[in-house]
Amino acid sequence: MAESGASVSDAELRLALLRGVVEDVQPIVAPAFDASMVGKHLEVLWKYFDHGTKEPHLIWASGRVVRVAVGLSDKRSSRACKILPGGALLWRVEAAGEQWLMLLPCVPLTIWN
Repeated sequence: MAESGASVSDAELRLALLRGVVEDVQPIVAPAFDASMVGKHLEVLWKYFDHGTKEPHLIWASGRVVRVAVGLSDKRSSRACKILPGGALLWRVEAAGEQWLMLLPCVPLTIWN
């Protein structure tokens, strides 16, 4: 936001209002990465590399959680050898299909937004 003496643009005002609305609806405690995540809509900030220039870009990708790995039998594919860690999310993005996400927090957080 601009300083108190400066004028505020419409874009800055909209962004500030949107942040307030989004932050207000976030829960205080982060959700558990278990079966309760299935069907939830997620938006993830994704690092995308441009095929032509090889430049990295950050883009938002949205999708729905299809399955949550339990850490005993889930693999990236049927031919993979490594077992995925418990809490890994299989999500479906309309443009890219299904992908596994490792969104595991390093330490327990109480306020995560």
